[in-house]
Amino acid sequence: MRYALNIDGREYELPKKTLSVQEKIDRIKKEVGGRDRKSASVKKYEFVKEFVGEENAREIFETDKIEEIDLGTLEIAYKGIFMGYRAPELEFQANENMKALGEPVLDRLMQIAQSLDSINALSK
Repeated sequence: MRYALNIDGREYELPKKTLSVQEKIDRIKKEVGGRDRKSASVKKYEFVKEFVGEENAREIFETDKIEEIDLGTLEIAYKGIFMGYRAPELEFQANENMKALGEPVLDRLMQIAQSLDSINALSK
């Protein structure tokens, strides 16, 4: 399975989703809640840096100084990691839903097309 953070038209590979990775995700969600903006931002920055690597974090934020980071970009990167891990699951569910809905819908469209052909044939 492949996981990635997509931000500003760039893609950054995320680590394999292991129990340890899930524990880190669960822990950061608890740690950030209820904190003041500055300490929450520091935690989020450290989390992003850990998951995408220092070089990639510098590229994403265009700096390695927490005081200069755009908080909007930080929030998108932080939440983007969660979405990166959910993406394969959501894609799988969407494909399964399309399979379930696809056949009856296609069958109905074929019936309508055949009915239209019959109407056209009668009108000639």
